[in-house]
Amino acid sequence: MKLSDISGAETDRRIREEAAEDFLPEVERVMQSSGVSVLTETGNMNAIPALLPVYFIKYGKLTAVMNGQTGQITVTKEREKKADRQT
Repeated sequence: MKLSDISGAETDRRIREEAAEDFLPEVERVMQSSGVSVLTETGNMNAIPALLPVYFIKYGKLTAVMNGQTGQITVTKEREKKADRQT
């Protein structure tokens, strides 16, 4: 099954569930307790097809994305919004 074959709500649920499952062992290790639960919130997401692994690095206004299979890197910079001039 591809992610594009399921609904947005199902994609969101799977991402939250898988993220919680992946982080839980590390949280338990750091907290030294197995009585821990992880609640994940995804907020607004954009679902786009991508080859994985994909790595994101954000530094200030710069965002770099690297395709982990090809090594191809794309870098973008946030545009500054021009202030409205009032006379």
